[in-house]
Amino acid sequence: MIFYHTLPEKIIIAALCSLTFIAGAYYFFFAGNNPTPELFTQGKEFFRVNINTAAEKDLQTIPYITPGIAEQIIEYRRNKGQIKEFDELLVINGIGPTTLVRIKPYLKIN
Repeated sequence: MIFYHTLPEKIIIAALCSLTFIAGAYYFFFAGNNPTPELFTQGKEFFRVNINTAAEKDLQTIPYITPGIAEQIIEYRRNKGQIKEFDELLVINGIGPTTLVRIKPYLKIN
């Protein structure tokens, strides 16, 4: 069976489809894909990973830290020594300003 819609009906259908798409995209990129530090709690104490002593597998437990990024952090520490400021992580391929803001709550420096 073929449905024929009038122009106003087509406009309403297109608007609803667009709103649905926009809401889904917003949830995927902002609301649904943003882990919170509450996932890293031990009792009431907040658990942070020490960026200078963490092993590669420990770094990979942090959201947004891929195995490749963890490997680069370890290599950076091996070559340059201890990380003194979070901004030093910006030289790591895959960590930009946005990612740095997202991972800082999970990290500590000494």
